[in-house]
Amino acid sequence: MWLCLLNFLSINEIVSSLTTPKAPCMLPPDLWCDHPVAAIACTGSLRYCDQYRNNRKGKKFELTLAFESACPDSQQCVVYRLYPKLLTQPQIANIVEFTPVPWGLAKRETDQKVKCHHGEKECIGNRLLTCLFEHYQQNLYMRNRLFYCFMNNMMYKRPPRSSMETCIHQFQIPDQEANEIFSCANSTRATELQKKDELKTKQFFHGKFVPFISLQNYGHIHMQAYQMMLKEKILMWNNTIHTGPSSNVAPSKCQIPPDFWCSDKESANECYNQGICDLYMNAIYGKPLLFRIIYDSALEESREYIARYIQSWFIRKTDNKVKIVLEPTPQPRAADPYHEYAIQECANHYVTDTNSKNAIFLCILEAKQRVPTGNIIDAWVQRCHSHEPRLKDVVLNCANSQEWRQFAGQRSLTHAQLKPEKKTSDPWLVINGWSLRSAQAYKPLLHRMACIWYRGPNHDRDSCARCEYEPTHCL
Repeated sequence: MWLCLLNFLSINEIVSSLTTPKAPCMLPPDLWCDHPVAAIACTGSLRYCDQYRNNRKGKKFELTLAFESACPDSQQCVVYRLYPKLLTQPQIANIVEFTPVPWGLAKRETDQKVKCHHGEKECIGNRLLTCLFEHYQQNLYMRNRLFYCFMNNMMYKRPPRSSMETCIHQFQIPDQEANEIFSCANSTRATELQKKDELKTKQFFHGKFVPFISLQNYGHIHMQAYQMMLKEKILMWNNTIHTGPSSNVAPSKCQIPPDFWCSDKESANECYNQGICDLYMNAIYGKPLLFRIIYDSALEESREYIARYIQSWFIRKTDNKVKIVLEPTPQPRAADPYHEYAIQECANHYVTDTNSKNAIFLCILEAKQRVPTGNIIDAWVQRCHSHEPRLKDVVLNCANSQEWRQFAGQRSLTHAQLKPEKKTSDPWLVINGWSLRSAQAYKPLLHRMACIWYRGPNHDRDSCARCEYEPTHCL
C-alpha cells in the first residue's frame, strides 16, 4: 500500500533530507513515522524516519530501570506495573532487553562505603539484588520472578535478607545457588558490582527521583510518563519500526523513537532538525488538541467508549487543552427502525455548537445503553432535545422524513476523503485532522497522551503522570 502511495510523491520530496515542511505540522511526533504522508508533512522528507527505522530494525528495545530496593515508588513500579504488564507478556519478551539497576540516588562516600537514599536497609537490598541479577543473567525468567517477589516483600517493610529468603524458598532455589547470592552480597564482589551499577546509572540518570527509565541508554524527564503505559508504547514503537517499505537510506545514529526527537537539542540534532522542532513547537503552542471521534451508535463498544471513557476524561472536565468532536458514522442506506441514525444525522446538521452536539450524542448513546432496542425518537422528545430546545421540532421533522438520508449521503462523501487513511474500524479516532490506523492504538490512552502532547501556558509537560509513577512526590 505504501509503495503505491509513493508513486504519487515527487522524487524531490522523497530524497531530500533538508526540506522544511510546507505548512505547520499539528500531528504529535509519536505518529510522524507511521505513514509516508505524515513523514513528509511533518519532517519535510522520508529520510529522517527511514534512517531511524533502518537503524533500529532487528534490534531489541533496551529498557533500563534506575530504582532503589527500599523506595516505595520503585516497589510499586515493579510490583504493579513492570512485572505484570511487561515482563510477563510473551509478545514483549522478544523485543525488549530489560536491565534493572539498583542504585538510584545512592552516594559513594568512599571506595568501599555507600550512603543509600533510604538508609542501610536499602544498601543491603541493593547488594542482594545486584548479586541476584548477576547470578541469573542467563536465566532472565527466574531473575524477573525473584526480582518481583523480593520487591513485593520489601513493600511490606520486611528486612531485605528475610525477603530474599522468602523468595528463594517460594521458588525452590537450590541451596548452593542461594548461598552464592548471599555470599556475594556480603563480599567485595557486591561492591564491585555496585560500582558498575553506579556507572551505568550515571550514563542515563540525571534526575532527582526514582523509578526512572531509559531507552537505548537515553533517559529524559519526557520519557517518565511512559512508565504508566510501557507495554502499549513499546508495541507502538515496534510497529513504527516495522511499518513501511524498505529503504536504502543509510542508518543514522538516532536510537530513540520520534516521540523524543524534539525533547532536547542533542536528540533533535542526532535524529532530526532543531530548526524544524522549533517550528513545530511554535505551531502547536497554546492550541488545543482536537480529537474527532467517529462512531456507530449501534455498536456497544463505541457506545461504551464514548459514554464511559471519553465522557469521564474529557467532556465532563472543563479543559482548554483538548477539544472533543463526536461524529456519528453516516449511514444513508441503513434500515433505521429505531430512528437512531436519523435523529443523530439531523442533530449533526442543524446543531452548530460543538458542545451542544456532544451533549446530544451522549444523551442518545446513553439511551441506547439503557434500552438497546428503544426508539430514539422518544429519547429525543423526552430528554435529548433539552440541549438545543429551539431545534426540537426541526430535528424531529427531519428524522421523520428522508431529509436525514440526504445529509448522511453528503457526509459519506466527506468521510471517503479522510486522509491519509480511511476509517476501517469503530470507533475511529482522528487526531488534529489526521486519520491514521496507527492512531487507533491511542484510543484507551488519550487521557495520558493529552498531557504529553499538549504544549501551552500554565502546562508543565514534565509533571505528566508524575503523581502516578512517583506518588510520594505528591503526598
